[in-house]
Amino acid sequence: MSSVSAVAIILFAWLRFRERLGRSPAHLLRSVRPAPALAYAGAALLAPLFAAQAAILVLQTRYEGAALPRGSREVLPIPVFDGRLHPPPIEALYSHVALGVGVLETLCLGIVVLAAHAGVGRRLTPLVVAVGGALAAIALLTPAMATRDPYEYAATSMLGFAAYAPPAGAFHGTPYAPIFGRVPLRGVIYGPLWVAFDTLELALVPAIAAKIIVLRAVNAGLVAALLLLLGRAGASRASLVSIGVNPAVWCYAVLSPHADIEALVLLAAAMLAAQRARPWIAMVLLAAAGAVKLTFLLAGAAVLAPIAGATRRFGLWGGAIASAAVASLLVPGNAYVHDLISYVPYSRNLVPESSGGLWMVPAALAALATIVLLASGRGIAAAAWLFGQLAPLTAPWYLLWGFPYAQATGVLTALAVSLPLATVALDLNFHLNPIPTAVALGCAAGFAIEVVRGYSRTNAAIVPREPA
Repeated sequence: MSSVSAVAIILFAWLRFRERLGRSPAHLLRSVRPAPALAYAGAALLAPLFAAQAAILVLQTRYEGAALPRGSREVLPIPVFDGRLHPPPIEALYSHVALGVGVLETLCLGIVVLAAHAGVGRRLTPLVVAVGGALAAIALLTPAMATRDPYEYAATSMLGFAAYAPPAGAFHGTPYAPIFGRVPLRGVIYGPLWVAFDTLELALVPAIAAKIIVLRAVNAGLVAALLLLLGRAGASRASLVSIGVNPAVWCYAVLSPHADIEALVLLAAAMLAAQRARPWIAMVLLAAAGAVKLTFLLAGAAVLAPIAGATRRFGLWGGAIASAAVASLLVPGNAYVHDLISYVPYSRNLVPESSGGLWMVPAALAALATIVLLASGRGIAAAAWLFGQLAPLTAPWYLLWGFPYAQATGVLTALAVSLPLATVALDLNFHLNPIPTAVALGCAAGFAIEVVRGYSRTNAAIVPREPA
């Protein structure tokens, strides 16, 4: 179980009883009104901090490349660092510098978001837009990545639906042939809608490096689309700011592009449809997100919360699951189902937390929180941090899976602000023990203090949850 999941379980219990504890730290923070100069400084520092984060990645890839045999260094046109495969001694230094950058990014992002929530500074909006543009430029231009997944996306686009079961020699004589030895493609765990979209956006792009550049550019556009749809769906100004100038979002959606942003856009559109009393459209969009990545059928179910009636909500959820299942079974030869089944035992051996099966605890709690939300219309806010553990392997970008539930329960801002630090704690490219354990224990101590203080009051105030 990841340290972030452990913290989320503690928060899960904390918020369950918080009506007896009085004001939570989140409520107290919302009353803070940063000075305009501090807000401007926080916003202005986000781009240099993200540049430092990107520079750490570039240095990591160069250190790893120097240790590789000559000839294999040049195989990947955009180098990738994988700390699980090559943990050099100097990695401890990189890891702790990255932790410091993550702390500063979270602090600066928090200051900017608090300023946006309080309406501080008329000039803050143009500055926030400029900072968002700067983060996008850094993500697009960084000559390194923290994951090999984009190369698998490039390979998938060359085979289309045949990528679910690639034939022997499929890449012989293609631009991917020299890369196949380092980043093989033995199957695809993403849904058929993602394969279709991936093929559509990349099939006509010949060079592998160009394919990745296109991936980054398209994902940057999808981040903008996500912000637009969330705004239309009622997300607060602070929530939009917390995503738009969030280094973690730009890192894992654009710098190291992943497929999750496509599903998040579909889910934001589904929530908008649900709010506008178009339940069948919401169901179709939820099913489409599941046809991008199967986990979004659970991670995205919260988009149905605005629809009246628990029976109707569960019926639409079941319809979305059935539709995505039918779409999955249409893949020839059940290759998609086979890839998913074979991936689970493989991913369980990547980290000790997964091999022990402890990941099932937060996954089960996330499922329970979703059922409670659809049944009663009431959510458990801290559960938003649990959705990143729906798979055996907890990748840092999986924390984005909590966005739909966080939006439905009013904690989207808090989840987004926590990402720069939380993703560093989760990233397998860094080695931070025992810091994540210390963070979990610190949160447990804070929870205990709040319980003692809450029950020592004779008339503890019951404070309703405020929107993010």
